[in-house]
Amino acid sequence: MNGSRLKELRQNKECKISDLSELLGVSVRTYQSYEREERDISTDNLAKLVNYLNVSSDYIIGVSDSKKRFTANEPLSTDVSQLRDSVLQAVVKITSPQSLKLLAEYAEYLACKE
Repeated sequence: MNGSRLKELRQNKECKISDLSELLGVSVRTYQSYEREERDISTDNLAKLVNYLNVSSDYIIGVSDSKKRFTANEPLSTDVSQLRDSVLQAVVKITSPQSLKLLAEYAEYLACKE
């Protein structure tokens, strides 16, 4: 958990600690321990924060600098399509024909989702 990000998000939304502790069903002290990075948050409570704060869980836990949340219904971006093509080109050089066929089928599936 990235406590400073969690605190920043709370302050940007103009929420009190007591508001978020109530939302999560935890004590104020427990919530404060999340922001101080003294305690791990449950996945259920992380999901509640993601929904309430409208940011990605990766951003809250500090593994990504992108706040954007993605859903299964969103089309793939051009960047993802380009990345897919680049990866496939690289894999062609090191993959067996059978694995390559499976990768091509998956790439086709991804292209259809666009």
